[in-house]
Amino acid sequence: MYFTFNHEPETTLNNSGSGADFIAAWRKVITVFREQGVTNADYLWIMTAFSFKAQDRRRAIDWFPGDAYIDYMGADAYNWYNCRPGTNNPWNSLEKLLNPMRLFAQGHTIKGLMVPEYASTEDPAQPNRKAQWFNDARALFKKAGWAGFKAILYYNKTSKYPNCRWFVSSSTASLDAFRAMGADVYYTRTEQP
Repeated sequence: MYFTFNHEPETTLNNSGSGADFIAAWRKVITVFREQGVTNADYLWIMTAFSFKAQDRRRAIDWFPGDAYIDYMGADAYNWYNCRPGTNNPWNSLEKLLNPMRLFAQGHTIKGLMVPEYASTEDPAQPNRKAQWFNDARALFKKAGWAGFKAILYYNKTSKYPNCRWFVSSSTASLDAFRAMGADVYYTRTEQP
C-alpha cells in the first residue's frame, strides 16, 4: 500500500501551515504508523512539479520530511499551456516538468520516484501537439537516468478551467498516442529494468 499525508501541501488549496508544520505532522503520522507495527505501507511524499523549481514559500526542500520518513518521492505535473484564464504558460514537455524533481531526488536514499498525476491540455493552434506530448512522454522513461520512476498515473478528469482538456480522448490523435503508450511492453512488463 502507498500512503501519502496531504499531497501538494505547498499549494494554496491546502491548509498545511508552514513547511515546518507539515514536516512535523508528516513525521508524527509516520512515527505512529511505525510504532503500531505497520509493515505493509510505503510512504509517498507528493508535491507539485513546480515546487522543485520554485524560489518562494512553495520550494520543495522546505516541505521535505527527510529520507528516513519517505519511501517514494512524487510530483504532480501538468502542461497547462494557455488554458487558464489570465495566464500565459509556455508549452512544457513532461521531461521539462519532471526533471527538477528527478535532479532533487539524486543522492536521496529512497525506493524511487512516482508521478501520481500528470496531464496535458491541447494546443488549439497545433491539433497534434498533445499526441506528440504523449509520444515524447512514452520515450522519456526509457531514457538513461529516468529508470528511477516506478509509477506514472494520468489525470484523466475534467478541470475547473473549461479550456484545460485533460482527457486523453480530447482528440483522436491524443487518444491514439496514449493507447500506444499503454500498450508499450516497456510499461506493461512486470519485471523492473
